[in-house]
Formats: sequence, structure tokens, C-alpha cells
Amino acid sequence: MKKSVDIGDNVQIVGSESRIKMQRESMTVANIARALSKLGARPKDIISILQNIKRSGAITAPLEVI
Repeated sequence: MKKSVDIGDNVQIVGSESRIKMQRESMTVANIARALSKLGARPKDIISILQNIKRSGAITAPLEVI
């Protein structure tokens, strides 16, 4: 049995798979940042994670850190 935790914004943490499962086709960067924050990620970590997602090609829009 897979145990999952819904953290809002249609995002679930699936414990047995150690994954973040996103329910919608087009997830926004804001939703990803909120989900990471709810998981306890610090702002510097969130920026680093988003930059790596961008490098992988999963985010096509420019990222601007303000």
C-alpha cells in the first residue's frame, strides 16, 4: 500500500517512492516553490532546485531571482 501526503496545489508526496507527484499537466513554478517550501526547503534550496529543473529542460521560461 502506497502512503501519500497531499500538500495542496494538487501536489502529493508519495512516501514509498520518495517522489513528488504533480497532479496537473501544466504545473507552475510558483506551485513547485510552494510545495518545496511546505516540505521545509529553504529559499536558497528552492532557488537551486528550480535552477536545476531549468537546466534539465523541464522549465522553458526564463527564471528571474528577485
